[in-house]
Amino acid sequence: MNVLLVAYACEPNKGSEPLVGWRWALEIVRKGHLVWVVTRSNNRAVIEAYEKKHGSTGINFEYCDLPAPFPTLKKRVPGGVYAYYYFWQFVAYFTARRLVRTVNFDWVHQLTFVTVRFPTFISLLGVSSIVGPLGGGERSPVHLRSSLGLKFWLSEWLRSIALWLHRLDPFRALGLTFATRIYCTTNDSIQTLPWWVRGRARVLSAIACDGEADSLNQKPSKDRINLLYAGLHKDWKGLRLGLRALKLAVEQHQSSFHLSIVGRGPDHRLWRGEVDRLGLASNVEFIDWLPRDELLSLYGEKDAFLFPSLHDSGGFVVLEAMARGLPVICLKCGGPGVSMTKDTGHCQEVLGLTTEQIIEGLAAGILALTDPDQRRYWSEGARVRARQLTWSRLVAQVYPDDPSGDRTDR
Repeated sequence: MNVLLVAYACEPNKGSEPLVGWRWALEIVRKGHLVWVVTRSNNRAVIEAYEKKHGSTGINFEYCDLPAPFPTLKKRVPGGVYAYYYFWQFVAYFTARRLVRTVNFDWVHQLTFVTVRFPTFISLLGVSSIVGPLGGGERSPVHLRSSLGLKFWLSEWLRSIALWLHRLDPFRALGLTFATRIYCTTNDSIQTLPWWVRGRARVLSAIACDGEADSLNQKPSKDRINLLYAGLHKDWKGLRLGLRALKLAVEQHQSSFHLSIVGRGPDHRLWRGEVDRLGLASNVEFIDWLPRDELLSLYGEKDAFLFPSLHDSGGFVVLEAMARGLPVICLKCGGPGVSMTKDTGHCQEVLGLTTEQIIEGLAAGILALTDPDQRRYWSEGARVRARQLTWSRLVAQVYPDDPSGDRTDR
């Protein structure tokens, strides 16, 4: 098959959105299909350097961008990247239309950004089209918002209003209406789509992992449970709930608990203040952003991964943790709640429970780690689950292997 991807974010050796664009394109090629990718011009230098070092990927890249001064404004105006992405869709459409006139595509596919909020026009090209997986329609549980303070409550309600306003965008509705297939990362995101397309949308993750990975398992101490959080320091990641659960665990069990918090973000000081308020300074350490290889090594030193996010669409770090045999302690919200099973850790239910009950449930998950048998059971379950959530298996749900094998001579 000939496949045209529209991937605003698509770069090697990156995480998050760039990783999604890059890995989907690579996996489709590996399945024997011919792939073209329309992406931003600023990705060109990184991609060409990668291919110069590692050899050709077999992907045909087409680069496009908005003219000056829009790239500069994108960086200087708050939220400018989203306005830029919106209008980039028009440029991407005309680039894709030029390609459609010269190549007989079987599918055109709008891939990144992975968001339900913005329009796509690729479904108007007269070719069978795929949109998604789309995420970002997840919302934090309403009853948890007030427990995290007025600032958090206000920001989450403003986000909910913004999600509702995006439903009124006629361009968004137009592109989704004519799409052949629609994928969303969660059922919550499906519910943000126009009502007349929800019935043909299905849940599919946008992210995956490379399967079970080697772990050094060099635990610094057998006398304590070592937890890890890695990611942005934003309050909707739910770590203040996790810290309160950690406090309960410390009070209820003689075992020592230690949490390493890796990353940075706008709520870094707020989290530090919460650690001091709870008296957890001796149980928690903050580590700035680490190079990827150092972070992966750090996984091997820990006993479990704490990720109580309130509305992550995916949670790539959760998959990385499971691939290295780390049980995961999370909330049954968004993408992590989809990736997790009862065999991979503790996924805390939130519906119908008070904030106190949710925190107590997270604490129970942390306390369960003190049982070596339970820890081993979850660790093996995490590895098994990682083998099920590979990039190859994910992409095969949309693009099966080409039975003719390598099609590069077409």
